[in-house]
Amino acid sequence: MEKTIIARAEEAEKSGYVTEAFNLYKQAAESGDAYAMFKVGDFYSAQGNDTEAFKWHMQSARKGKAYAMSEIASMYFKGAGVDKDEAEGLKWLKKSAALKNPTAMAMLARMYEIGYIVDKDVTEALRLYTEAANVGEPHAQERLKMLFDERR
Repeated sequence: MEKTIIARAEEAEKSGYVTEAFNLYKQAAESGDAYAMFKVGDFYSAQGNDTEAFKWHMQSARKGKAYAMSEIASMYFKGAGVDKDEAEGLKWLKKSAALKNPTAMAMLARMYEIGYIVDKDVTEALRLYTEAANVGEPHAQERLKMLFDERR
């Protein structure tokens, strides 16, 4: 059975054939594969081309990929490849967290914990940290431990 383009791209990437992997991911992305769109964005990001990275990550996010949504949020927060826009970043981060992306939940929890961009809400922070920690998100696990240690 012939391997899919994505499987071939992943194999090339693991073997260090970066150009081949990129070309295969781009071929799949141009055919509409949301995961491949995200990977193409990652390749552009690694090259320092944030504008192209943003374009490809946004295409993936618009197709519903939670990990792409959290990347778009980070790019808006930093102004990487797009004008800095914390409100737009928060919108995308909340979308990602709503899809149960553990990284997004931990990021959003931290924002609620310290009151960054959102109103401080420790109860919401704890809820999000707990949910993310329960699926193994290491930062959420660490923050929960630290918060509970502080309360002792």
